[in-house]
Amino acid sequence: MPSPLPGMNPYLEHSDFWSGIYHLLISKLLQLLAPQEKRT
Repeated sequence: MPSPLPGMNPYLEHSDFWSGIYHLLISKLLQLLAPQEKRT
């Protein structure tokens, strides 16, 4: 799919920011999807 903003690639322009966002999203997804331990 072509970029909706021709001539701009936010990932390339701010790769440090985006890699941090991807790490946070993956970490949060793992927390939500992992089975929760039962506390007694």
